[in-house]
Amino acid sequence: MYKFAISRPITTIMFALALVFFGLSEKFRMPAALYPAVDFPTVVVTTFYKGASAEIVESKVSDKLEEAISGISGLDFVSSDSSKGVSIVVAQFKLSKPIEEAVNDVRDKVSSAGLSAEVEKPIVDKFSVNSSPIITLFLSGDANNTQKLMTYADEIIKPKLQRLEGVGNVDIVGLRKKIIKIHPDTTSLLKYGLDLNDLSSKIGSENIKRDGGRVIADKNEWLVSVDADAMNAQALGEIKIKDGVKLKDVATVTDGIADERSFANLNGKPGVMLQVKKITGANEIKIAEAVKGQIPALTGLSKEFKLDVLFDSTIFIKNTLSSVQLDLLLGCILASLVVLLFLRNFTLTIVAALSLPVSVLGVLAVIGWSGQTLNLLTLTALTLAIGIIIDDAIVVIENIYKKLESGTPKYKAALDGVAEISFSILAISAMLLAVFVPIANMSGIVGRFFMSFGITVVAAVIVSYIIAITLIPMISSLVANPKHTRFYTKTEPFFAAIELRYKKALTLAVKYKKTTLLSAVGVFLLSMVLSGNLGMVFMPKEDKSQFTVSIKTDPGMSMEEMKKKTLEIQKTLMGAPEIEYCSLVLGKVHEGSIYVRLKPLESRKRSQSEVMDEARKKFAGFKGFRINVMEVYDMGGDE
Repeated sequence: MYKFAISRPITTIMFALALVFFGLSEKFRMPAALYPAVDFPTVVVTTFYKGASAEIVESKVSDKLEEAISGISGLDFVSSDSSKGVSIVVAQFKLSKPIEEAVNDVRDKVSSAGLSAEVEKPIVDKFSVNSSPIITLFLSGDANNTQKLMTYADEIIKPKLQRLEGVGNVDIVGLRKKIIKIHPDTTSLLKYGLDLNDLSSKIGSENIKRDGGRVIADKNEWLVSVDADAMNAQALGEIKIKDGVKLKDVATVTDGIADERSFANLNGKPGVMLQVKKITGANEIKIAEAVKGQIPALTGLSKEFKLDVLFDSTIFIKNTLSSVQLDLLLGCILASLVVLLFLRNFTLTIVAALSLPVSVLGVLAVIGWSGQTLNLLTLTALTLAIGIIIDDAIVVIENIYKKLESGTPKYKAALDGVAEISFSILAISAMLLAVFVPIANMSGIVGRFFMSFGITVVAAVIVSYIIAITLIPMISSLVANPKHTRFYTKTEPFFAAIELRYKKALTLAVKYKKTTLLSAVGVFLLSMVLSGNLGMVFMPKEDKSQFTVSIKTDPGMSMEEMKKKTLEIQKTLMGAPEIEYCSLVLGKVHEGSIYVRLKPLESRKRSQSEVMDEARKKFAGFKGFRINVMEVYDMGGDE
């Protein structure tokens, strides 16, 4: 391979440029994320049973679904949560079970569970760690105009956000849908000899929209539809209940909004929360930027409402990835400077440095082709690979340089130099592959995350080897200069002294073999002892200037009482000077959470963990509630 590369410089250059081109293409195409996209085989079954108590939901829905699902092969465990009118069953499968197969198996079992006719059809969906909101907006306005706020959020803002590229869904927390309320007048009902059942039956039969068949003539055909669906309170009031009696005669019909079953506020001010979620494979950073770009236009649609960015998960992602990319750039620069310091030849340093961008971009191309994302682990692997890439280049260049110093012509020096060292580089690369290929094929949860890390390092080793025996010797055969510079001459005594000291140290190590071996064993044993004191954690804890508070109580508490108590908890929390803002969310009547955003680290005296510890102490006084203070988890949820 190296003979062909050296003798065909144009072909070799085109190969390198192809790597650069494909690498740049994949870099701008690849989605950016904090961690690799990982799907755990978890299936969620949501079932609605209107009007049923938690006990009835558990006995007639949850227990039957659990029994049906428990017979599926590969099931790890199944759990359920039953509340008024809703059953949520979660089936966790072993990691070896394909997620699509798990969803199909659960759907088949659920369809044959034998649920009552009054139970709505269960919704079977797979759980994704990437299903958490990318960016969350908060819409607020005049407290006396709640109905208009809800309509504006649901019918104006939500559709515009859902049309953005990459957006999968927009959930609205605290939304109360538009409804038509009917308040029967019992006196009028008695007057006309009617009861509530008559009223309900007549409304259902008269307020319809259905297919009415078709009319066929000799040459034409017409579709017939029955459109008696009332679109507003006035039209519904005109429904005929009996001869001479309309609905408006026996009841008051008004437009309104549904009863409050969820709630959201920001610093005590009520409103609605719009959670923007992505489709699989979409670029989170681009979605967040697109949503932020829409905020001025959305705000301009109505001056009555205020739209704020409550939470943006991409801020931490961008900061982390930028930091790693800076480390990658610094690694390239420092590696090149080290090569210059020891080779003391500017031309050969440039040759070695060229291998870095070409190899890195070649690895990015492989990462993109393999369906990976640009995340913390792939960038960390690239940073680690800088040493591998520059090491291969140094070994080849140093051997070629020796040939040049001995008077061998450039072309022959490149051929002989790479020929002598190519097998050694192959052996080193094979050894590295033997270490990192198993990492790319690890099993379990850790293996799912480190697969992209292993693929990146394996790709770096292979690309680095190819570049080291093709591009490096080819360029060296054209531009290598064996002449010593003034810098080389002046620094030679210093390096000669280092070499002499190394020879003395090596002589002593060889002379006292037992002492050397015992010292090495001692260092190994000491490292084993010290490593035993290291803690173990899946994700390191960081001060991200944010945390969440989970609030739960037993079913039975009313919505108003839950709001009152949780607002007290929020007020207690807002007393801390480090808090910038906090938002309360009640997704269910007996469950809620508070998202807390702290001031930047440099603007506060206490750390995030200290603020969290103080909050835990304050919450100890709230009896009847289970309150947990947690860090915001990067994988979609809370720790």
